[in-house]
This record gives sequence, structure tokens and C-alpha cells, in this order.
Amino acid sequence: MFSRDERVELIKKCIVELDNVEVDSSDELLATYAKRKGSCVIVKGLRAGSDFENEFQMALINHKINPTLDTMFLTAEHQFMYLSSSTAKELGNYDVDLSDFLPNAIIPAFKQRIADIRKEGENRNERTEH
Repeated sequence: MFSRDERVELIKKCIVELDNVEVDSSDELLATYAKRKGSCVIVKGLRAGSDFENEFQMALINHKINPTLDTMFLTAEHQFMYLSSSTAKELGNYDVDLSDFLPNAIIPAFKQRIADIRKEGENRNERTEH
């Protein structure tokens, strides 16, 4: 829905008050990136049990690639456990109030992207109908 650069900028909007947080992006494997940055811990958020299986597997692989790297798992607050990007997109398609689902700083950009995608679809349908 958003390019990597756009996602970085949106995240920066959400953490503007957090002076000790850096937003970065890389094409490298996470374990390689962490080693280059001198990081020794990856923090991963988990929503449901199914997240744990995939993330645990990735933690083992990351540790194999970079033995000095550990992974710490944090569970989501109960009110966010069901939330996913697909859910947010679906709600956005129905013009639902998104303030309980997304950071307020990015809601305007999110709504604009949903509107742009909807308009592109309508334009595509108009071209195929003629």
C-alpha cells in the first residue's frame, strides 16, 4: 500500500516525540543489519499464537546467522491483538473512524491512499467497460 520510503516517513510521524528512537530501513537480512549497527537484541511484537511460531523460527535463524543477537518478544495489548494491516485496510474501505486502529498522525495519509486506490480501480473499470 505504501512504499518503503513512505512507510519510514509515516513511522517517523508517529514517533516524533520519542527522542531515543531511530527509524531506519535496509535491504539486508535483519541479523546482518543488526550486526552492522552493533545491536544485540531485536524486539518483536506478537499478536496471536500463530505469530509466535513464525517469529520464533526467524529468531532461531537470526541467532544462527548472528550468534550475538537475541530476540525479545512482547505481546500486544489485548485491544490490539486482533488488529492487522488487512483489517485496517478493510475498515478504511468503509470509511470507519480509524482513531482506535491507527496512530492519529498517519490517518490522513492512510485515508488518502485508500481514496487513491479506489479511484484507480474506478478508472480501470471505466476503461475496460468502453
